[in-house]
Amino acid sequence: MWAPYGENTADDRDRLLVWLGAGWKSWPDIKGAFKATDKTARLRLKTDLNALIKAGEIERRVTGTGNVSQRRTHYRTTNAQH
Repeated sequence: MWAPYGENTADDRDRLLVWLGAGWKSWPDIKGAFKATDKTARLRLKTDLNALIKAGEIERRVTGTGNVSQRRTHYRTTNAQH
């Protein structure tokens, strides 16, 4: 879809915000769409997600109950239409 996360740092957060504006996306969906295949890219992506949550630009929702393997975290922008 795009260049791997972290290769073009100036555009990474903007691309992330635009993509999450379409509605709720799970962590595996985000990781796959942004080609975060190595540990460094995943850490950078997760760090940016957490910074955007703290800034109030995106929100996080956890679905499912029970242990960690039964829960899934979803993200979207705070002004998403869905």
